[in-house]
Amino acid sequence: MCLRPHRKHTAAQVISAFLAEMDSIAREEGVIVIGTCNHPELIDPAVLRAGRFDMKIALPLPDADALFGVFRHCLPDWSEAILRDLGSRAVGCSSADVDAVIRQARAAARWAGRALTPEDLRKVFAPPQGAAIDRRIALHECGHAIACAALGIGPVRRILIEREGSGMTMIDAAPKHGTLADMRDRLAQIMAGRAAERLVLGDISAGAGGGPNSDLALATGIATAIHTQFGLGLHGPAWLGENDIQNLRDPALRARVQRQIEEAELRAGGILAANRPLLEEMADALMLCRDMDAGEANDWLERVRKGDAPEGVAAPGVVATTAPEGGALE
Repeated sequence: MCLRPHRKHTAAQVISAFLAEMDSIAREEGVIVIGTCNHPELIDPAVLRAGRFDMKIALPLPDADALFGVFRHCLPDWSEAILRDLGSRAVGCSSADVDAVIRQARAAARWAGRALTPEDLRKVFAPPQGAAIDRRIALHECGHAIACAALGIGPVRRILIEREGSGMTMIDAAPKHGTLADMRDRLAQIMAGRAAERLVLGDISAGAGGGPNSDLALATGIATAIHTQFGLGLHGPAWLGENDIQNLRDPALRARVQRQIEEAELRAGGILAANRPLLEEMADALMLCRDMDAGEANDWLERVRKGDAPEGVAAPGVVATTAPEGGALE
C-alpha cells in the first residue's frame, strides 16, 4: 500500500502515541493488554516487538467439533447426532454466524407458529455450491496436502471446504535453508492444487487465482524474488527491490517467472499422478467431513509416495513457454 506523505506522517504519529501508551502500561504491575486484529500482517512491527504484545495467538474458524459445541450450547435439548450433523454442515462459519442463524431461524419458525426443527437449520447450512464444485475444491486442497507431504514442506495442520465455494490447506512449514531447491519445492506445493484439478478433472478453474494471498500470487511472488531479491536467478547477486509489478515489466524476467511456475505445476502433476488413487480417495473423504484436522490428514498422508514422481509417470500439464531471446531459462 502506498500512502501519501501526509498520511504517512499521520500514521507515524498515531503509532508513536500508541507505543508511548503501551510503554506506560508496561510499568503497571498486574495489567494485561489484549488486542485483536483480523489482519495482523498489516500491524507495524514496532507494535509487535517483545515487551509489547509478546504472545500471538491465531484463532482460525472453528472446526466441526467446536461448532458442535456451539450448537449444543444454543440447542441443549437436541440430540448429539443432529447437532454433530449440523456442526459438519456449518464448517466455514464462525461461532457468531451460527448464533445469528439460529436466532433468525427461531424467529422465522415462531412467525410461522411452530417450533424450530433440524430441517430448518439443515436448509440454511446446506452447501451453497453443488457436489461437482465441492469435488473440485476437495481435489485442489488435497493436492496441496499430498505435495506438501511428498516434498517434506512441513506438517499439514488442517484441510477444509468452506461454505463460500473455496477451501483452505493450513501447513506448518518446516525451517529451510532458503536454497533454490527449497523454493522450487515450495512452488510445486503451491501449484499442486491447480495440478490436481487438471489431473483428475481434465481442466482447471480460477481457484488458484484471485487476491494477493492466492496460489498464483504466492507463486509469482516467490518466482520473482528468486530473480530480483534472492540472488538465485536471472540477475545473479543483485537486489532489484520488492516492487514485483515494476520488475515484471521486464519481458525477459516475466518469461522466466512464467516458465518457473509452469514447471512447478508440471512437477506437482507428476507427484500427484504417482499418488492418484490416494488423491481421489482423500478428496472423497474431505467432501464427506468438509474439515480434516492434523490427525485425520496425517492418517491419509502417511500413504504418500515421498519425493518426485518416478521416471515414466507424467500428468497433463501446461504447454511450456520458450526462453526469450538472450538466454536460457533458469
